[in-house]
Amino acid sequence: MQVIWDALWRNMNTKFKYQFWAYLLLPIFAAVLEFIGVIPKILTLLIANPTETLDSLFQLPEMMIEIIKKASN
Repeated sequence: MQVIWDALWRNMNTKFKYQFWAYLLLPIFAAVLEFIGVIPKILTLLIANPTETLDSLFQLPEMMIEIIKKASN
């Protein structure tokens, strides 16, 4: 068991490979990637149903505010 433990943990360090600010950007990049994945669907819906899609998109901020208010109560 000691041989396995030494093989796994030899030459391991906790030093960050990148600068600290690079790790802080990861959540932002994740959110941007999520948004980019939705763009083709939005474009398809805009072509197929432009009026309903635009109405739904304009309602998004109001819906998000409502969700935040419910979560804070």
